[in-house]
Amino acid sequence: MRTLKAIVLLLGIILIFSMLLMVFLDSDGDGIPDIKEREYGTDPNKPNYLLAYALKKLPEKEALRFKDVDFNESSKELVDLYSSLSQDKRSSKEVYMILDNILADNRVDEIEKNLFDDRFVNPTLPTIDNLNWTPTRENLDKIYDINVTFVAKDDKTPIAYAELRFIPVEYTYMIEKYGMRPEDYPKVFPPDKERDFVLTPVDGKFDSLEEKFSVPINDIVGGRDTE
Repeated sequence: MRTLKAIVLLLGIILIFSMLLMVFLDSDGDGIPDIKEREYGTDPNKPNYLLAYALKKLPEKEALRFKDVDFNESSKELVDLYSSLSQDKRSSKEVYMILDNILADNRVDEIEKNLFDDRFVNPTLPTIDNLNWTPTRENLDKIYDINVTFVAKDDKTPIAYAELRFIPVEYTYMIEKYGMRPEDYPKVFPPDKERDFVLTPVDGKFDSLEEKFSVPINDIVGGRDTE
């Protein structure tokens, strides 16, 4: 009887050990148990280090978005950037769509990682250098056409879009110095309007961290300073 009990106990121990082995077995050593890899639809014999890393940083459902993505420094940093966002931000439509586009080919490069960083985590505006304007049409000491040139630079992501806003500023010296009535001022100096220009780089395309622009602004109402 004791022998039978010992055999039953031994079988029980073997069964428990086998079950534990099944639960914790990690054939490829990537840190994800085989049983979970089968659940995720990944190969338990092929290491998936990016998914293993993502599972440590994110809820399981979100981490699985990275399951088929190649592991490299940029993809690992993208997981860090994505996980640094709040849950509400990660759930936003814009973040979801941008991340989907980046992961669509199952590869992440430095430019894509920097784009995500610049868009959602550490947003920075390009710097503007060499901003100049020159008159291209004058009449009686008044400027009617100008050309604006400048260089836009971004240290992280290629510039993809640019606008220039032209803001006319009225002179008020006639009112202040000569006592012109404010209501008569527009009759002498007709008001100009703000204008927005969607720009194209000088070379015709957006594809660089540095882009040069040349913008003609025509038919400016005379008697105005501009900036």
